Amino acid sequence: METQVTLKLKEKLLREAEDLARSKGTSLSKMMEDYLHLVVTISKKEGYRSPILSEITGVLHLDVLTNYKKHLVEKYL
Repeated sequence: METQVTLKLKEKLLREAEDLARSKGTSLSKMMEDYLHLVVTISKKEGYRSPILSEITGVLHLDVLTNYKKHLVEKYL
């Protein structure tokens, strides 16, 4: 069963997304459906993480985090 959805998007983003879909030989609806399917599948496997959190995960090494935690304990306790 398919359901029609209305989205509010910035005009420039919509134009760029339509151009991308056209260049890939697909529709904007199909492209959005595929993207949402991917997001749902990944979030079920990993639990939800925001895109920014996903980008920075692993940037800091454990020793940096340990030193920062030690600094916070010394400063605030």
